[in-house]
Order: sequence, then structure tokens, then C-alpha cells
Amino acid sequence: MTGQFSDFHERYNQWVDDDQPPDDFRFWVMAWLYRLQDDPRSDAALADGLGEPWWFAKIPRAEDATHAVVCLYSIDGDQIRCSGITTLRKPII
Repeated sequence: MTGQFSDFHERYNQWVDDDQPPDDFRFWVMAWLYRLQDDPRSDAALADGLGEPWWFAKIPRAEDATHAVVCLYSIDGDQIRCSGITTLRKPII
């Protein structure tokens, strides 16, 4: 599935500015963003409580023992739009 991606790089830059993540987190988030272009549902699930069109992803490898990076985004037809990328304290339920 391919589509029109919006706001992902802007939200990535905002996340870097706000959270000051380590370089390895930045790398894995950027790798996931590029992989997402081939499969927008990659490593994601429908967001509990929000339902369609909202998707939630805990970004693979962008984590350590205490924190993990997540992304909330929507898939509406061919429009894929990022709502936010942030670092959360574990455990993430």
C-alpha cells in the first residue's frame, strides 16, 4: 500500500527537538519511517479506544530498559498522516 504521507518528518524533527533522544533512537525511528512507506501498517496496531483510522506503533529497536519511542498516525484512504512521535517511559500498556 502506498499513499500520501504527511507530517512524519515534521513530527520527527519536533520529537528530536523536544525529547533530545539518543542517536540510536533517532536512527531506528528514521529507519522505521522509511520502511513505513512500503507498508503503513508495519509494526503497528489499531489504537485502542480510538479505532479506525488511528494506528499506534511502538517503533522497533528505538528503546532501552526504561523508555521506548512510539508513533500515533492515521490511515484514511490513501492519506497517511502523523499525529505525533514521542518517547514514553516503560511499561507501555
